[in-house]
Amino acid sequence: MTGQSESETAGNVRQLRPERSPADIVRGLCEGDRAAGAALYRLYGKLINRMVWRLLGADSEHDDVVHQVFVAILGSLPRLRDPSALGPWVGRLTINTVRKALRYRQTRRIVAPNPELLEATAGQDDPERQLWLKRFFAVLDEIAPDERIVLVLRFVEGRTLAEVAVSCGFSLATAKRRLAGAKQSFLALAAADLVLASMLEEEDE
Repeated sequence: MTGQSESETAGNVRQLRPERSPADIVRGLCEGDRAAGAALYRLYGKLINRMVWRLLGADSEHDDVVHQVFVAILGSLPRLRDPSALGPWVGRLTINTVRKALRYRQTRRIVAPNPELLEATAGQDDPERQLWLKRFFAVLDEIAPDERIVLVLRFVEGRTLAEVAVSCGFSLATAKRRLAGAKQSFLALAAADLVLASMLEEEDE
């Protein structure tokens, strides 16, 4: 009988192991089930990593912040009233954790644009978009963390205003007001750059 490679074996194990529902994961974590922790990471690990990368930028402490997100999730589970809403709740906790990191390091340069960041956010086939992102991230360092987050969610993640509101735990009116303030702050710094100014002057729908 021909032996299987490690990757083939792992693939077979994954096929035999059904993915757990969010509610089942929450129940397992509350009961101290270690397998539920692994299921949580499989279900949301990539999402959390990507969101931290987009919001925080190319930062040497990326992994530490991701770890802090999972610590926050485990510590806040008793306050989760609806286990089926685990996904949106994880998203909000991720944003709140990044917000705390940004506030703590507000005086430092958080984003250092580089090819890896640009590839992750825009792709290599759009040089105009890459140029805009370089300028965008450079100015982000100069504005408040809350404003930075709504701008990234809206203009880098491409989320609608309603989605920004849900992700940040705002009402739609608050999200609209925060985004307007963020754009005003950003445009005040980017006024001399026609590329940035023209991009952010578009009205949100």
